[in-house]
Amino acid sequence: METLSFILGVGAVMAIVVIVVTFMNNKQIKELNKQIENLESTDNNICNNIDNLEIRVLDVIKEVEINQRRENEEIVRFVDSRVDKLEDKIYKNFDIKQNQSNIY
Repeated sequence: METLSFILGVGAVMAIVVIVVTFMNNKQIKELNKQIENLESTDNNICNNIDNLEIRVLDVIKEVEINQRRENEEIVRFVDSRVDKLEDKIYKNFDIKQNQSNIY
């Protein structure tokens, strides 16, 4: 009888220990699930921020390309006008057929 009482006592203690450990594990699992959800939301926010930054960078690159083309066109126009003026001066001041030229 003593042995049976001892076995039942040890079994009751073991059952209580198993129940306590199970509840502690469930609590930790719930906390870990919350942390995982927080990490997933943070990851989504980071991905959205990266996408937004990529879009902004592409927009800035397009704007820079447009400005570069515009500046190149202005430079070409300026150089072309200067060349035209130089050509006019040459034709005006020097006779191409070398009949007569202004003295400099």
